[in-house]
Amino acid sequence: MIRMKVKYVFSETDNVWKKISKLICNAPKIFLFLDYDGTIAPIQETPSSAIATPETLQILCKLAQQPQVSLNIVTGRSMEDIQSLIPIDGISYIANHGFHIIQDEKEWIHPSAQKVSSSLRELEKILSNILKPFKKCKIENKHYTLSVHYRLVPIKDQAKLIKLTKATANQYDSSLVLTRGKKVIEIRPNAEWGKGSAVLKILGKRSNSGLVICFGDDNTDEDVFEKLRHKGLTIRVGKSNNTLAKYYVKNTHEVIKILKHILIAKNSQLAQRGNIKCEL
Repeated sequence: MIRMKVKYVFSETDNVWKKISKLICNAPKIFLFLDYDGTIAPIQETPSSAIATPETLQILCKLAQQPQVSLNIVTGRSMEDIQSLIPIDGISYIANHGFHIIQDEKEWIHPSAQKVSSSLRELEKILSNILKPFKKCKIENKHYTLSVHYRLVPIKDQAKLIKLTKATANQYDSSLVLTRGKKVIEIRPNAEWGKGSAVLKILGKRSNSGLVICFGDDNTDEDVFEKLRHKGLTIRVGKSNNTLAKYYVKNTHEVIKILKHILIAKNSQLAQRGNIKCEL
């Protein structure tokens, strides 16, 4: 797929933000999909240290209460983990890279994920033993996917860890799929499914009734950018020329800036009152 030039949302040399702001103000409904780590919470040395600020949680809570906004969290974390981090009523959760969904209080788990959960428990035990020499490595069993975090592993040892993890997983079950994120190896079921497919499942036919906005910062979010390429605004957190997103912002602070703008716009009912100017 041909990658287009990615535009900076707040560029001073063009009218990108002005155009996006107008779309937000005039949209009858906003379908908002937010990654967690690196998007609304800065990347930290360990997953447990990545906590959204009270201000961010307050903004998300207000967005969830806004009838003109459909708020959805899209993450590689487990469902239990993300719900504890974002304990807000009225939102949908896409966890485990799309294999686990809770929407309108209804739970859905991909069939292939249900089949591999016991295998992943066994693989976790094997990897824990094999990777024991890498003291700073953390293996996380998320029930339907498995993560091997190596951010704290010395750089000189990371290539060896990656090679060993891949070899061990492939030898145990060659049908499992391994993908790379930011200092993490994800082990998941072999299925044509991911965050993007889960987002489309939640959207259904509703994408034509409003503006879809998606934020993400990692390779695992590229699946969403691809699926939504012609359906809305795709925004990568952090500049990258190797992305399918149409736009980028520099950091989580600029994500929050846009979320505030959405809240102001919808609270002012600018979708129905297009003659009123809305500003941050």
